[in-house]
Amino acid sequence: MHQVKYDLPEAQSSLEFILEQVIYGTEVVIVRHGVEVARITPVDGLRHRGTVLLEAPYEL
Repeated sequence: MHQVKYDLPEAQSSLEFILEQVIYGTEVVIVRHGVEVARITPVDGLRHRGTVLLEAPYEL
């Protein structure tokens, strides 16, 4: 698995790209002032990786 790190301001402006990286298997670490504040890890074992078009923003 690949891993990339983003500073918080960069992560806030690159959320769509970060999520795309996670969908394709990359672990993303977000740091603020050198301290890890978030880690986004892809789920193993998904049969069909890909994106789903949502009807509205933030729809669950």
